[in-house]
Amino acid sequence: MKKVLLSVATVALLASGCQKDENPAKEVILTFEDVPVDMLAGTTAYGENLYSGAEHQYTRYTDAATTLTTGINEADGTYDFWNGGVAISQWNNMTDADYLNQCSVYYRDKTSGFGGYDGSKTFAVAGIGTMTNGPAEVFFADHSERRFNYVWITNTTYAALTMLNGNDYAKQFSYDDGDWLKLIVTGYKADGSKSGQIDFYLADFRTTNAGGVLQEWKKLELSALGEVNKLSFGMESSDSGDWGMNTPAYFCFDNLAFSEE
Repeated sequence: MKKVLLSVATVALLASGCQKDENPAKEVILTFEDVPVDMLAGTTAYGENLYSGAEHQYTRYTDAATTLTTGINEADGTYDFWNGGVAISQWNNMTDADYLNQCSVYYRDKTSGFGGYDGSKTFAVAGIGTMTNGPAEVFFADHSERRFNYVWITNTTYAALTMLNGNDYAKQFSYDDGDWLKLIVTGYKADGSKSGQIDFYLADFRTTNAGGVLQEWKKLELSALGEVNKLSFGMESSDSGDWGMNTPAYFCFDNLAFSEE
């Protein structure tokens, strides 16, 4: 599968106590803000350039000044973005509730008007689909292992409005039915062995005081997975049938952080 190599910003973290560690850990945060315009999902929020035969397929990208890079798998087939791909997007159309708006985040910052975490413009959107093409993944392209610290997560517009309102294919979520949409993040070592799994609810109607559909960026701690080479993303929904989930299988993430020690 083709890969997109993204540059990263490195921020030194000070060790606890009064003195600095001689070799402090460094936190690397993928903000996606430096991705070239021609690599962003376009030309509309459907992301026509994410599919085979498109004029602007992704190309490899790295920052020559950066010694550490991370690979994110690219759409590579007729329908592969929604079926196990990750795109970088700036779309935040919060009105259109269909697949033609699949690259939009369901969030708009009150100050900047942008959709990324903390008022930023750019974020990543993953399409899980039926996962027949393989799951959406984030991995270290050099086969190394490092500790992922956290990531910020929220819903796409397509998924959020479907859960809030329902459509011809998927139900409206309700507390009466105890509905839920779950993101499953699995860590893998370089040898392919599983290090652990973390569940995160993008929608939770299981109890009367649960949060419902997530409509803001929320931090997900990842350090419990330990040092890994890869994060693999899957999804499950209470609204599923013989062909899998009826709920649109997408989510957005931003400011993915890991430690370089």
